[in-house]
Amino acid sequence: MAIRRFNVLISEVVIEEAGLGDQEAAKRRLEELKHFPHLELDYESGGVTMWQDPIVEEVRKAGEELAKQANYDLHTFFENLRNNEKRQNQKIVSLKEDGRLKAEG
Repeated sequence: MAIRRFNVLISEVVIEEAGLGDQEAAKRRLEELKHFPHLELDYESGGVTMWQDPIVEEVRKAGEELAKQANYDLHTFFENLRNNEKRQNQKIVSLKEDGRLKAEG
């Protein structure tokens, strides 16, 4: 199912459209849609404000800090990541070609 593989977001327009038509059907549609994160429309600028995921924001912030430490040099960035992995005393998990997880180390 696509929803498990992608972040599905809906806008106010989708909610408005789902609320039209047969009242009972609209009620069921709206009930299902309440579980989806929403894009907020900014009518003043004509743009769309993306839903903010706190985990994604934390990962982006950490990535920016690591990039800054590497002076934004891609080779240094990945060298630092590999060195950090080596210093960790934990198993590293990677994905096998068949999609299953494989523990290393």
